[in-house]
Amino acid sequence: MNDFSFNRLHKYVHEYDFPYHDFLSSFKGRVLEEYGNKGDMYGPISNIGCEIKEINDFLIPKLNLLVESYYSLDKPWAPHGIMLYVQDNKDSNHTFHNHMGAPVLTGVFYLDPPQNGGELEIMDLPFDSIKIKPKKDKVYIFPSWAYHRPLPQEDTTPRISFNWGYISSKRPVHKLSGDIW
Repeated sequence: MNDFSFNRLHKYVHEYDFPYHDFLSSFKGRVLEEYGNKGDMYGPISNIGCEIKEINDFLIPKLNLLVESYYSLDKPWAPHGIMLYVQDNKDSNHTFHNHMGAPVLTGVFYLDPPQNGGELEIMDLPFDSIKIKPKKDKVYIFPSWAYHRPLPQEDTTPRISFNWGYISSKRPVHKLSGDIW
């Protein structure tokens, strides 16, 4: 394995060390500007593609390495860029959704996770869920078919989340836990 530590939070959620908060902090202004410029176009609670080349070029190989270290699946058969979502304490329409389609795994990590609220809730059918308090320098990986949503936050500082998908034609199997997604 590599330098990523694995923590199984739930049968559908794995947490790994992802020590890139300081790297992302250097782009905070650009991220907020990019999201603000496109947020009006796509709506206030939409994911948008991160067009900051330095973020994609630096983090996507690290995300691919993490997945390939811990999961048995094919090499990615298509590139998948990083997406942005910015949430503030006024956002209240947080519906469950999934990332079905090409990705088989979804990863999410945060810049300045909120202290109060803003959890990631993942649905565990039938009608049960797990709530994860986002932490700095962690990435959460779960199957792309899992329904999830961000919960409202009380903090006034925007929560910046980045999400990314791993595209493979093979179902992922975790090499340590044996979880089959």
